[in-house]
Amino acid sequence: MKLARFAAIGAAAALALSGCSNSGSTEPTKDAPSSSSDSDKTADAPAEHTDITVWLAGEADTPEDAVTYLRETADKELNVTVNVERIGWGDLIPRVTTSLGDPAQTPDIVELGNTQVQAFTTKGGFRDITGLWDSIGGKDLSLQGFVEGGSVEGKLFAAPYYSGSRVVFYNKDMVKDVPKTLGDLNKLAAELNTKDVSGFYLGGQDWRNGISWLFANGGQIATFQDGKWVGQLESDASIKGLQAVQDLYLNGTNAPKDANDADTWVPFNEGKAAMFIAPGWAAGSIAGTDKNIQWSAFALPGAEGGAAPVFLGGSNIGISAKSQHPEAAEGVLKIMLSEPYQKILAQAGLGTIYPEHAALAEGDPVKEASVASAANGVITPASANWAAFEETKQMEELFFEVAKGGDVKEIAKKYDEILNKALN
Repeated sequence: MKLARFAAIGAAAALALSGCSNSGSTEPTKDAPSSSSDSDKTADAPAEHTDITVWLAGEADTPEDAVTYLRETADKELNVTVNVERIGWGDLIPRVTTSLGDPAQTPDIVELGNTQVQAFTTKGGFRDITGLWDSIGGKDLSLQGFVEGGSVEGKLFAAPYYSGSRVVFYNKDMVKDVPKTLGDLNKLAAELNTKDVSGFYLGGQDWRNGISWLFANGGQIATFQDGKWVGQLESDASIKGLQAVQDLYLNGTNAPKDANDADTWVPFNEGKAAMFIAPGWAAGSIAGTDKNIQWSAFALPGAEGGAAPVFLGGSNIGISAKSQHPEAAEGVLKIMLSEPYQKILAQAGLGTIYPEHAALAEGDPVKEASVASAANGVITPASANWAAFEETKQMEELFFEVAKGGDVKEIAKKYDEILNKALN
Protein backbone atom coordinates (compact mmCIF):
# COMPACT_ATOMS: atom_id res chain seq x y z
CA MET A 1 0.00 0.00 0.00
CA LYS A 2 1.15 3.54 -0.66
CA LEU A 3 0.48 4.65 2.88
CA ALA A 4 2.77 1.89 4.10
CA ARG A 5 5.47 3.43 1.94
CA PHE A 6 4.73 6.77 3.60
CA ALA A 7 5.26 5.26 7.02
CA ALA A 8 8.52 3.65 5.97
CA ILE A 9 9.91 6.91 4.61
CA GLY A 10 8.95 8.78 7.76
CA ALA A 11 10.57 6.14 9.96
CA ALA A 12 13.75 6.17 7.88
CA ALA A 13 14.05 9.93 8.16
CA ALA A 14 13.53 9.85 11.91
CA LEU A 15 16.11 7.08 12.33
CA ALA A 16 18.70 8.82 10.18
CA LEU A 17 18.33 12.06 12.14
CA SER A 18 18.10 10.48 15.58
CA GLY A 19 21.54 11.83 16.39
CA CYS A 20 20.18 15.35 15.95
CA SER A 21 17.11 15.10 18.13
CA ASN A 22 15.54 12.96 20.80
CA SER A 23 12.07 14.17 19.96
CA GLY A 24 9.63 11.77 18.38
CA SER A 25 7.11 14.47 17.45
CA THR A 26 6.34 15.22 13.83
CA GLU A 27 5.40 18.80 14.67
CA PRO A 28 7.77 21.50 15.98
CA THR A 29 9.19 20.80 19.44
CA LYS A 30 11.52 22.80 21.64
CA ASP A 31 14.33 20.27 21.63
CA ALA A 32 14.17 19.12 18.00
CA PRO A 33 16.30 21.61 16.05
CA SER A 34 19.96 22.21 16.78
CA SER A 35 20.98 25.60 18.09
CA SER A 36 23.92 27.33 16.47
CA SER A 37 25.35 28.13 19.90
CA ASP A 38 25.81 24.40 20.61
CA SER A 39 28.23 23.87 17.77
CA ASP A 40 30.00 27.23 17.57
CA LYS A 41 32.58 25.90 20.01
CA THR A 42 33.99 23.62 17.32
CA ALA A 43 33.68 26.07 14.43
CA ASP A 44 36.75 26.71 12.31
CA ALA A 45 38.29 30.16 12.39
CA PRO A 46 37.45 31.89 9.08
CA ALA A 47 41.14 32.62 8.41
CA GLU A 48 41.98 28.92 8.27
CA HIS A 49 41.56 27.20 4.94
CA THR A 50 38.44 25.02 4.91
CA ASP A 51 36.68 22.80 2.41
CA ILE A 52 32.90 23.11 2.38
CA THR A 53 30.57 20.70 0.59
CA VAL A 54 27.34 22.07 -0.89
CA TRP A 55 24.57 19.84 -2.22
CA LEU A 56 22.44 21.54 -4.85
CA ALA A 57 19.13 20.04 -5.98
CA GLY A 58 18.60 19.22 -9.64
CA GLU A 59 21.02 18.83 -12.48
CA ALA A 60 20.98 22.46 -13.59
CA ASP A 61 18.43 24.35 -11.48
CA THR A 62 21.13 26.60 -10.03
CA PRO A 63 22.90 28.28 -12.98
CA GLU A 64 26.54 27.36 -13.41
CA ASP A 65 27.41 31.09 -13.39
CA ALA A 66 26.16 31.23 -9.82
CA VAL A 67 28.30 28.24 -8.82
CA THR A 68 31.36 29.89 -10.36
CA TYR A 69 30.64 33.13 -8.48
CA LEU A 70 30.22 31.20 -5.23
CA ARG A 71 33.50 29.33 -5.59
CA GLU A 72 35.51 32.39 -6.54
CA THR A 73 34.01 34.61 -3.84
CA ALA A 74 34.37 32.02 -1.07
CA ASP A 75 38.00 31.40 -2.03
CA LYS A 76 38.85 35.10 -2.14
CA GLU A 77 36.88 36.38 0.86
CA LEU A 78 36.71 33.38 3.19
CA ASN A 79 39.71 31.25 2.23
CA VAL A 80 37.19 28.46 1.67
CA THR A 81 37.10 25.89 -1.13
CA VAL A 82 33.51 25.11 -2.08
CA ASN A 83 32.85 21.65 -3.46
CA VAL A 84 29.47 21.55 -5.19
CA GLU A 85 27.61 18.31 -5.83
CA ARG A 86 24.40 18.39 -7.84
CA ILE A 87 21.87 15.78 -6.67
CA GLY A 88 18.99 14.80 -8.96
CA TRP A 89 15.56 15.53 -7.50
CA GLY A 90 14.67 11.84 -7.55
CA ASP A 91 17.74 10.96 -5.47
CA LEU A 92 17.67 13.95 -3.14
CA ILE A 93 15.46 12.73 -0.29
CA PRO A 94 17.11 9.28 0.00
CA ARG A 95 20.58 10.87 -0.01
CA VAL A 96 19.69 13.51 2.57
CA THR A 97 17.84 11.01 4.76
CA THR A 98 20.85 8.71 5.03
CA SER A 99 23.53 11.41 5.28
CA LEU A 100 22.29 14.47 7.14
CA GLY A 101 22.50 12.98 10.64
CA ASP A 102 25.97 11.43 10.16
CA PRO A 103 28.98 13.75 10.76
CA ALA A 104 31.12 11.57 8.50
CA GLN A 105 28.71 11.75 5.53
CA THR A 106 26.79 14.98 5.83
CA PRO A 107 27.30 17.85 3.40
CA ASP A 108 27.80 21.22 5.08
CA ILE A 109 25.06 23.01 3.13
CA VAL A 110 21.95 21.38 1.64
CA GLU A 111 19.28 22.60 -0.76
CA LEU A 112 15.85 20.99 -0.46
CA GLY A 113 12.56 21.59 -2.23
CA ASN A 114 10.19 23.86 -0.34
CA THR A 115 7.76 20.95 0.05
CA GLN A 116 10.48 18.66 1.44
CA VAL A 117 12.31 20.79 3.97
CA GLN A 118 9.93 20.46 6.94
CA ALA A 119 10.71 16.76 7.26
CA PHE A 120 14.26 17.67 8.27
CA THR A 121 13.98 21.03 10.05
CA THR A 122 11.55 19.55 12.58
CA LYS A 123 13.85 16.57 13.20
CA GLY A 124 16.87 18.69 14.05
CA GLY A 125 18.66 18.29 10.74
CA PHE A 126 19.68 21.95 10.36
CA ARG A 127 21.37 24.66 12.41
CA ASP A 128 19.63 27.80 13.57
CA ILE A 129 20.40 30.56 11.05
CA THR A 130 17.97 33.18 12.35
CA GLY A 131 20.80 35.63 13.02
CA LEU A 132 22.20 35.26 9.51
CA TRP A 133 18.77 35.87 7.98
CA ASP A 134 18.15 38.93 10.10
CA SER A 135 21.58 40.32 9.22
CA ILE A 136 20.80 40.39 5.48
CA GLY A 137 17.34 41.93 5.74
CA GLY A 138 15.01 39.40 7.36
CA LYS A 139 11.39 40.51 7.16
CA ASP A 140 12.17 43.03 4.39
CA LEU A 141 13.12 40.22 2.00
CA SER A 142 10.83 38.32 -0.38
CA LEU A 143 9.62 34.69 -0.24
CA GLN A 144 8.34 35.01 3.31
CA GLY A 145 6.13 31.96 2.75
CA PHE A 146 9.34 29.97 2.39
CA VAL A 147 10.54 31.43 5.68
CA GLU A 148 7.51 29.90 7.38
CA GLY A 149 8.24 26.55 5.78
CA GLY A 150 11.86 26.63 6.96
CA SER A 151 11.12 27.76 10.51
CA VAL A 152 10.39 25.97 13.77
CA GLU A 153 8.92 27.88 16.73
CA GLY A 154 9.97 31.24 15.35
CA LYS A 155 13.55 30.24 14.52
CA LEU A 156 14.80 29.86 10.96
CA PHE A 157 16.66 26.67 10.04
CA ALA A 158 16.42 26.67 6.23
CA ALA A 159 16.35 29.99 4.37
CA PRO A 160 14.49 30.70 1.14
CA TYR A 161 16.82 30.06 -1.80
CA TYR A 162 14.75 30.74 -4.92
CA SER A 163 11.24 30.31 -6.29
CA GLY A 164 9.97 29.05 -9.61
CA SER A 165 6.53 30.43 -10.42
CA ARG A 166 4.19 28.85 -12.95
CA VAL A 167 2.98 30.74 -16.01
CA VAL A 168 0.80 29.96 -19.02
CA PHE A 169 2.60 29.65 -22.37
CA TYR A 170 0.46 30.12 -25.47
CA ASN A 171 0.64 29.80 -29.25
CA LYS A 172 0.03 33.29 -30.63
CA ASP A 173 -1.47 31.92 -33.84
CA MET A 174 -4.12 30.04 -31.85
CA VAL A 175 -4.75 32.39 -28.92
CA LYS A 176 -5.63 35.86 -30.20
CA ASP A 177 -6.80 37.40 -26.93
CA VAL A 178 -5.36 36.57 -23.52
CA PRO A 179 -8.18 35.47 -21.16
CA LYS A 180 -8.89 37.79 -18.25
CA THR A 181 -10.40 35.31 -15.78
CA LEU A 182 -10.00 31.61 -15.05
CA GLY A 183 -13.50 30.99 -16.40
CA ASP A 184 -12.53 32.74 -19.64
CA LEU A 185 -9.45 30.50 -19.88
CA ASN A 186 -11.53 27.34 -19.44
CA LYS A 187 -13.98 28.55 -22.06
CA LEU A 188 -11.21 29.40 -24.53
CA ALA A 189 -9.55 26.03 -23.95
CA ALA A 190 -12.83 24.26 -24.76
CA GLU A 191 -13.27 26.32 -27.94
CA LEU A 192 -9.74 25.52 -29.13
CA ASN A 193 -9.84 21.85 -28.16
CA THR A 194 -10.03 19.45 -31.09
CA LYS A 195 -9.27 15.81 -31.74
CA ASP A 196 -5.67 16.69 -32.59
CA VAL A 197 -4.98 19.78 -30.47
CA SER A 198 -5.45 20.38 -26.75
CA GLY A 199 -6.91 23.77 -26.00
CA PHE A 200 -4.92 23.62 -22.78
CA TYR A 201 -2.50 20.77 -22.08
CA LEU A 202 -2.92 19.54 -18.50
CA GLY A 203 -2.13 15.95 -17.57
CA GLY A 204 -4.61 14.07 -15.42
CA GLN A 205 -2.02 13.52 -12.67
CA ASP A 206 -0.45 16.98 -12.90
CA TRP A 207 -1.46 18.17 -9.44
CA ARG A 208 1.33 20.75 -9.11
CA ASN A 209 -0.19 22.76 -11.93
CA GLY A 210 -3.82 21.70 -11.55
CA ILE A 211 -3.91 22.71 -7.87
CA SER A 212 -3.82 26.36 -9.00
CA TRP A 213 -7.50 26.09 -10.04
CA LEU A 214 -8.26 25.21 -6.42
CA PHE A 215 -6.12 28.07 -5.03
CA ALA A 216 -7.61 30.53 -7.53
CA ASN A 217 -11.07 29.84 -6.09
CA GLY A 218 -9.92 30.37 -2.51
CA GLY A 219 -9.46 26.69 -1.69
CA GLN A 220 -6.71 25.08 0.37
CA ILE A 221 -5.18 21.62 0.74
CA ALA A 222 -5.05 21.57 4.55
CA THR A 223 -4.78 23.99 7.48
CA PHE A 224 -3.26 23.67 10.95
CA GLN A 225 -6.02 23.83 13.58
CA ASP A 226 -5.85 23.14 17.32
CA GLY A 227 -2.53 21.35 17.08
CA LYS A 228 -3.24 19.17 14.05
CA TRP A 229 -3.52 19.32 10.28
CA VAL A 230 -7.04 19.23 8.84
CA GLY A 231 -7.80 18.56 5.18
CA GLN A 232 -9.73 21.37 3.47
CA LEU A 233 -10.67 19.77 0.15
CA GLU A 234 -14.33 19.54 1.20
CA SER A 235 -14.64 23.29 1.80
CA ASP A 236 -16.97 25.16 -0.56
CA ALA A 237 -14.05 27.06 -2.09
CA SER A 238 -12.00 23.93 -2.68
CA ILE A 239 -14.96 22.10 -4.22
CA LYS A 240 -15.49 25.03 -6.58
CA GLY A 241 -11.82 24.88 -7.57
CA LEU A 242 -11.86 21.12 -8.14
CA GLN A 243 -15.00 21.45 -10.25
CA ALA A 244 -13.28 24.16 -12.31
CA VAL A 245 -10.24 22.00 -13.06
CA GLN A 246 -12.50 19.04 -13.80
CA ASP A 247 -14.32 21.18 -16.36
CA LEU A 248 -10.97 21.81 -18.06
CA TYR A 249 -10.08 18.12 -17.96
CA LEU A 250 -13.38 17.09 -19.52
CA ASN A 251 -13.70 19.83 -22.14
CA GLY A 252 -10.42 21.61 -22.77
CA THR A 253 -7.58 19.08 -22.96
CA ASN A 254 -6.58 15.87 -24.68
CA ALA A 255 -3.67 15.26 -22.31
CA PRO A 256 -3.40 11.65 -21.07
CA LYS A 257 -5.14 10.99 -17.77
CA ASP A 258 -1.94 9.45 -16.39
CA ALA A 259 0.37 12.31 -17.48
CA ASN A 260 2.11 14.40 -14.80
CA ASP A 261 4.07 17.67 -14.97
CA ALA A 262 7.09 16.25 -16.83
CA ASP A 263 7.91 17.70 -20.27
CA THR A 264 4.58 19.48 -20.61
CA TRP A 265 6.04 21.63 -23.40
CA VAL A 266 6.53 18.70 -25.80
CA PRO A 267 2.94 18.71 -27.20
CA PHE A 268 3.14 22.50 -27.45
CA ASN A 269 6.37 22.30 -29.44
CA GLU A 270 4.70 19.80 -31.78
CA GLY A 271 1.78 22.14 -32.41
CA LYS A 272 -0.58 19.86 -30.49
CA ALA A 273 -1.48 22.30 -27.71
CA ALA A 274 -2.62 25.92 -27.79
CA MET A 275 -1.64 26.55 -24.15
CA PHE A 276 0.14 24.84 -21.27
CA ILE A 277 1.29 25.78 -17.79
CA ALA A 278 4.81 25.30 -16.42
CA PRO A 279 7.50 27.07 -14.38
CA GLY A 280 8.97 30.08 -16.16
CA TRP A 281 12.23 28.28 -16.89
CA ALA A 282 10.34 26.08 -19.39
CA ALA A 283 10.78 28.95 -21.85
CA GLY A 284 14.21 27.54 -22.63
CA SER A 285 12.58 24.31 -23.80
CA ILE A 286 10.27 25.92 -26.35
CA ALA A 287 12.46 28.60 -27.88
CA GLY A 288 13.37 27.88 -31.50
CA THR A 289 11.17 24.81 -32.04
CA ASP A 290 11.23 23.04 -35.40
CA LYS A 291 7.74 24.30 -36.19
CA ASN A 292 8.86 27.90 -35.51
CA ILE A 293 5.92 28.48 -33.19
CA GLN A 294 5.29 32.09 -32.28
CA TRP A 295 4.58 32.11 -28.57
CA SER A 296 4.34 34.25 -25.48
CA ALA A 297 3.21 33.88 -21.87
CA PHE A 298 0.80 35.29 -19.31
CA ALA A 299 0.04 34.78 -15.64
CA LEU A 300 -2.73 32.27 -14.98
CA PRO A 301 -5.77 34.51 -14.41
CA GLY A 302 -7.67 34.44 -11.15
CA ALA A 303 -11.32 33.57 -10.73
CA GLU A 304 -12.19 37.28 -10.59
CA GLY A 305 -9.29 38.51 -12.72
CA GLY A 306 -5.75 39.50 -11.92
CA ALA A 307 -3.13 36.82 -11.36
CA ALA A 308 -4.19 33.53 -9.76
CA PRO A 309 -2.33 32.31 -6.65
CA VAL A 310 -0.47 29.42 -8.28
CA PHE A 311 1.51 26.73 -6.49
CA LEU A 312 4.90 28.30 -5.86
CA GLY A 313 7.72 25.83 -6.27
CA GLY A 314 11.28 26.47 -5.23
CA SER A 315 13.86 25.66 -2.62
CA ASN A 316 15.10 26.29 0.89
CA ILE A 317 18.73 25.96 1.90
CA GLY A 318 20.38 25.39 5.26
CA ILE A 319 23.45 24.27 7.18
CA SER A 320 23.60 20.70 8.43
CA ALA A 321 23.44 20.38 12.19
CA LYS A 322 26.30 17.89 11.90
CA SER A 323 28.57 20.11 9.79
CA GLN A 324 32.16 19.98 11.04
CA HIS A 325 32.79 23.53 9.81
CA PRO A 326 29.69 25.50 10.85
CA GLU A 327 31.28 28.95 10.90
CA ALA A 328 32.79 28.54 7.43
CA ALA A 329 29.51 27.06 6.19
CA GLU A 330 27.65 30.10 7.49
CA GLY A 331 30.00 32.35 5.54
CA VAL A 332 29.37 30.36 2.36
CA LEU A 333 25.60 30.38 2.89
CA LYS A 334 25.72 34.14 3.39
CA ILE A 335 27.29 34.46 -0.07
CA MET A 336 24.51 32.31 -1.55
CA LEU A 337 21.93 34.61 0.01
CA SER A 338 23.78 37.79 -0.98
CA GLU A 339 22.34 40.22 -3.52
CA PRO A 340 25.04 39.64 -6.21
CA TYR A 341 24.64 35.86 -6.07
CA GLN A 342 20.85 36.03 -6.02
CA LYS A 343 20.90 38.45 -8.94
CA ILE A 344 22.47 35.70 -11.07
CA LEU A 345 19.49 33.49 -10.18
CA ALA A 346 17.09 36.32 -11.07
CA GLN A 347 18.74 36.81 -14.45
CA ALA A 348 18.11 33.12 -15.12
CA GLY A 349 14.39 33.66 -14.55
CA LEU A 350 14.13 32.50 -10.92
CA GLY A 351 12.39 34.40 -8.13
CA THR A 352 14.78 35.59 -5.44
CA ILE A 353 14.70 36.93 -1.90
CA TYR A 354 15.40 40.51 -3.05
CA PRO A 355 12.30 42.56 -3.97
CA GLU A 356 14.32 44.84 -6.27
CA HIS A 357 15.06 41.91 -8.59
CA ALA A 358 11.47 42.01 -9.81
CA ALA A 359 12.46 44.99 -11.97
CA LEU A 360 14.73 42.69 -14.00
CA ALA A 361 11.57 41.11 -15.46
CA GLU A 362 10.41 44.26 -17.27
CA GLY A 363 10.05 43.74 -21.00
CA ASP A 364 10.22 39.94 -20.82
CA PRO A 365 6.70 38.44 -20.93
CA VAL A 366 7.75 35.19 -19.23
CA LYS A 367 9.54 36.93 -16.38
CA GLU A 368 6.75 39.49 -16.01
CA ALA A 369 4.19 36.70 -15.80
CA SER A 370 6.37 34.85 -13.28
CA VAL A 371 6.61 37.90 -11.04
CA ALA A 372 2.84 38.50 -11.24
CA SER A 373 1.94 34.88 -10.45
CA ALA A 374 4.50 34.65 -7.65
CA ALA A 375 3.07 37.68 -5.83
CA ASN A 376 0.31 35.57 -4.23
CA GLY A 377 1.95 32.18 -4.67
CA VAL A 378 0.92 29.36 -2.34
CA ILE A 379 3.08 26.59 -0.92
CA THR A 380 2.02 23.16 0.33
CA PRO A 381 1.10 22.62 4.01
CA ALA A 382 4.12 23.10 6.28
CA SER A 383 3.70 19.69 7.89
CA ALA A 384 6.79 17.71 8.84
CA ASN A 385 5.10 14.78 7.08
CA TRP A 386 4.36 16.50 3.77
CA ALA A 387 7.49 15.28 1.96
CA ALA A 388 6.73 11.67 2.86
CA PHE A 389 3.08 12.12 1.94
CA GLU A 390 4.07 13.58 -1.42
CA GLU A 391 6.16 10.47 -2.08
CA THR A 392 3.03 8.31 -1.80
CA LYS A 393 1.66 9.91 -5.01
CA GLN A 394 -1.73 10.41 -3.39
CA MET A 395 -1.96 13.92 -4.87
CA GLU A 396 -1.51 12.41 -8.33
CA GLU A 397 -4.27 9.92 -7.52
CA LEU A 398 -6.56 12.72 -6.34
CA PHE A 399 -6.27 14.59 -9.62
CA PHE A 400 -6.47 11.38 -11.64
CA GLU A 401 -9.89 10.70 -10.13
CA VAL A 402 -10.99 14.28 -10.80
CA ALA A 403 -9.75 14.11 -14.40
CA LYS A 404 -11.70 10.89 -15.03
CA GLY A 405 -14.93 12.72 -14.16
CA GLY A 406 -15.59 11.32 -10.69
CA ASP A 407 -17.92 12.93 -8.16
CA VAL A 408 -15.84 15.83 -6.84
CA LYS A 409 -17.48 15.94 -3.42
CA GLU A 410 -16.93 12.23 -2.82
CA ILE A 411 -13.33 12.51 -4.02
CA ALA A 412 -12.70 15.48 -1.73
CA LYS A 413 -14.10 13.61 1.28
CA LYS A 414 -11.93 10.57 0.54
CA TYR A 415 -8.72 12.58 0.25
CA ASP A 416 -9.44 14.80 3.24
CA GLU A 417 -9.49 11.62 5.32
CA ILE A 418 -6.17 10.57 3.77
CA LEU A 419 -4.66 14.00 4.48
CA ASN A 420 -5.85 13.93 8.10
CA LYS A 421 -4.01 10.66 8.70
CA ALA A 422 -0.90 11.39 6.65
CA LEU A 423 -0.04 14.90 7.83
CA ASN A 424 -0.35 14.29 11.58
